Amino acid sequence: MLPVLFGGDAPTAPVVIQGLCVVTFAVLAMVGGVRDVASFTIPNWISLGILAAFAVAMVAGYRAPADLPGHIGAAVVVFVLGLVLFHFNVFGGGDVKLMSASALWSGFGGLADLVLLIACFGGLLALALLAGRLLPARVMQANAGLERLVSGRHGMPYGVAIAVGVVAHFIVLPLIVGQAVS
Repeated sequence: MLPVLFGGDAPTAPVVIQGLCVVTFAVLAMVGGVRDVASFTIPNWISLGILAAFAVAMVAGYRAPADLPGHIGAAVVVFVLGLVLFHFNVFGGGDVKLMSASALWSGFGGLADLVLLIACFGGLLALALLAGRLLPARVMQANAGLERLVSGRHGMPYGVAIAVGVVAHFIVLPLIVGQAVS
């Protein structure tokens, strides 16, 4: 099955490790999104796991060593801008860390695409939460978690948008583009 997935050639060990690291990154981002919905928090271990997966992927040859400063720079820029958003209560601390760890994977070269995808999914999330406010009161009373989620009193669990943007950017789009090129 692996030769079919990799264009007929058996993948080398570093390619398999890189792929596993990307999948680990995506899974951790999704866990962060789910945790954000459930508790409006994203645990630090998720962002640290994403950083560790990136380090392993780099050792396995994910990008050239010369590209590393651009990846670190993208993460730092996103972190600093995220701190500004955190200061004005636009982003939560977990959102800032998850977004920064994700920017580490994209580097400056993919950062604009990643941020655009996350913003689009954030807009869809906001619309869904606003639509949720139109639900009948009896539905809201029957589900306190849903009421808490759509009320807006606790903010918006933006980790969901970050997670879906990550999966779209690093998993779905490469598969689609790969199919279109093949």
